[in-house]
Amino acid sequence: MRTQNALSRSQKSAETHEMRLSIDRERHAKSRASETFTQRETRLSSQRNRTDVARSCESVEGRQARLESDRERHADSRASETYTQREARLCLQRSRASFSQSIEDDEERETRSRRDRSQHALSRSLETDEQREESRAAARQRYHELLGDASTHLSQERDRIQEIRGTWSDEQRAAQVEQDRLRRNVNQLSTSDEASTVYYIEEQPWLNKEGSGFMYNVAINYAAYGNIGALEEVCAHCQARKWKGEPNGMCCASAISMNKPTCEADTSPIWTLVWSGDCKVCCIM
Repeated sequence: MRTQNALSRSQKSAETHEMRLSIDRERHAKSRASETFTQRETRLSSQRNRTDVARSCESVEGRQARLESDRERHADSRASETYTQREARLCLQRSRASFSQSIEDDEERETRSRRDRSQHALSRSLETDEQREESRAAARQRYHELLGDASTHLSQERDRIQEIRGTWSDEQRAAQVEQDRLRRNVNQLSTSDEASTVYYIEEQPWLNKEGSGFMYNVAINYAAYGNIGALEEVCAHCQARKWKGEPNGMCCASAISMNKPTCEADTSPIWTLVWSGDCKVCCIM
């Protein structure tokens, strides 16, 4: 049957062949538009199975010939499509890929990734030096086109912003200048920017140490000022070394005037030790 169809189609003219393909496309489009979700999934699953069986049996030469034919067919099709058709095709392709990847589990994802890597490695190992150079040239061209598109977009954005700002009043322009200045100051003080942080630490040294514990400044590197004075004072009661100006009573309780309690009933050992007048006991307490 297939031989007869192939012989019959080989005898047809190009116009008849194109007409038959157009009729087939319309018939397939109507059939797929009326199919349910289950019917569509069944058809796609059967189609994938047939494709996998056919490709598993093909030789390296047959696969290379098929890929070459597919590339030529796709190139001809994409060269003739309009900008709208191209965007619609890419959008549909992204939607299908996103939906397919969203429903696959970890094992299926790993299988797909491994299959993609194998296909890419095999495809690149079979290409000739000319094909490899053409592929690299096409990649470079796409890269430069993307850069050109980005540059064009930025230029258009600058022109649009300049046009908008050209319609501003003096008050709006002054407000924008003030807002830009505040934004620059915030960015310079951002702790995520190491360079700007170091710069502002150097510009704002820790000069006023008196009472600075209640006025913390994030722009000062307090760790760089570890020397906060020498322990020059000595407590007369417990001989603890203190900073100059440190209030009495911080090291021991002997600086406070204490009298023995008048209540003689409380003779617990702890009170006996506290009120014994021993400075060492007071320091421990």
